[in-house]
Parts: sequence; C-alpha cells; structure tokens
Amino acid sequence: MTIELPARCKVPPHRVQKNITWLEIHRADGGYYLFQKPGKDAPPKWDSFTDDLDDLLSDCHRVWDVSEADWESFDRSIGGGGGNPPPLPPESLVEETFAVAATGEPVRLRRTPDGRPLCPVCDVAWPSGAETAWRATGDRTPAGVLTVVPSWSICPGCSTQFGLDDGYDAGSDESLESAWAALRNRWQRR
Repeated sequence: MTIELPARCKVPPHRVQKNITWLEIHRADGGYYLFQKPGKDAPPKWDSFTDDLDDLLSDCHRVWDVSEADWESFDRSIGGGGGNPPPLPPESLVEETFAVAATGEPVRLRRTPDGRPLCPVCDVAWPSGAETAWRATGDRTPAGVLTVVPSWSICPGCSTQFGLDDGYDAGSDESLESAWAALRNRWQRR
C-alpha cells in the first residue's frame, strides 16, 4: 500500500509521548518530513527528515505503533480537505504591510478574517493562536510601520522554516517576497 501525501494519523493513546498526539508526513526538499504535533491543528513541536518513505513508515510503526492503514491524506490549503473552511475569496483576506526589522524592506502578510495567519509561501491558514511566519516586534519605523522578525516557525503545509529557508538568516540580497515566490514555485512543483 502506498500513502498519498501529505498524510496524518492520530497516535494511539498508549504511545503518546511528550504530549505528541498527531503525526504528519509531507514531501519536500527531495525527501519526507515527519512532523510531531501536540494536536491535529497545532503547529509541530518536532520534525525530522529522511529521503526514504518506507523507512519513515517503518520507524513510525516501530515507535508510534501506527501502520500504513492508519494514515489519511489531507489538503492543508485554504478550502482543502482535512477540516479546512471553504475557499476564501482573495478580497475577504486581510493584508497588512510591515517592515523587516533588520532592513526596513516592506513585506505583505495576510490573514483570514477571523485572524488566522496565512503562510506567505503556500497560503495554508495556520491554526488560531499559532505563531505567524514573521512576528511583529512592537517597534515601528520612522514612518510608523510596524516591524517584523522571523518566527523560525515551520509551516505545517509546505515545511518552510521562516528565517532560514527564505534567506533571511543568510542575509540574502533577494527581497523576502521574491524568496517566498521562489519557495512557492518549488513547493508547487513537488
């Protein structure tokens, strides 16, 4: 049996460790990420990477007592399956402009009308109360624009780690929004 990705499963109660109750597998970066989560819609607490899906499934069976039949595929995009709401028209999304604290570069971040942040790469609506990809510092530029810094969070939809994968950590000359567009193209081609 082959599982369709992304996929998730609930950890059997007798195997819950360190409050990890859900597992997710995503294909990205030429391999597979296993995200360990304290809840179905919670951001991951830990992740691991491998290039062999069969080994990953075998490890999940050995450690978590989950078989291939326990995995269910889902769609984390807005309006996809897995309990996400119906598609939101772009005009209903809230877009705000911020400035990157280190450079002053303007960046646009979006959220749903109920306040859930959207991933700037894959448009996954993160759970309510989750950390955003880039978080406000509370400081403002001389023009009064709120500044942001990377959260270092990992998106549960596309596996982007903000502050690392988008080039901020490397001091890239590329604009942040251009880096997000390149990551989006790579994620869509996977």
